Amino acid sequence: LNDFVKVGHGNKYVPLHERINRRIKDKTPFFSLEFFPPKTANGVANFFTRLDRFNEGGPLFVDITWHLGSDPANMNKETSSSSIAAGCLDYCRVDTMLHMTCAQYSKEQTIKHLEQSKSVGLRNILALRGDLPNIDTDGIPIYKYRALDMIRWIREEFGDYFTIACSGEGIPSLLMFFTFLQSRCFFLYIALHASNYFARVCA
Repeated sequence: LNDFVKVGHGNKYVPLHERINRRIKDKTPFFSLEFFPPKTANGVANFFTRLDRFNEGGPLFVDITWHLGSDPANMNKETSSSSIAAGCLDYCRVDTMLHMTCAQYSKEQTIKHLEQSKSVGLRNILALRGDLPNIDTDGIPIYKYRALDMIRWIREEFGDYFTIACSGEGIPSLLMFFTFLQSRCFFLYIALHASNYFARVCA
């Protein structure tokens, strides 16, 4: 049984960031698993069967990606990212982090997605900007909202309920490396101060 179910006094839930910090302080190894949502009903059944076996290895948590093709916020669709994340929590009893993007949605829609996640017991969000199609004449998408906006909304609307993770972006080109690194380090500094928790650094 994953340790998020029975930890602390009176079986009180201990937030993921606190358990990560405890493992780091105690120098106790830990790992997580990341999955894309299955595309078919049979795939969903196979996924949960396999996740039960993976869970025997003791992952600290699992990640479910926000896949736009799955209609990710639709809890009535069994292959959606949100449904899969809820299933990981309910059926497999493993603490779950749902990836969530904001570029494709209004602030109100994103908050509804977060409210829905809270309603099914999810406590962990990986806040991401996401991608937009090339919509202007130069072929460069214009982003109204970014991950930092979502982090601020989460704090404003939900306080400390969610453990928030953030992720660095990929490097666009080697020639832009130093400019990119400088901007990403600044973003990471701001995002960490906004979320107060942790970041996943990706290249």
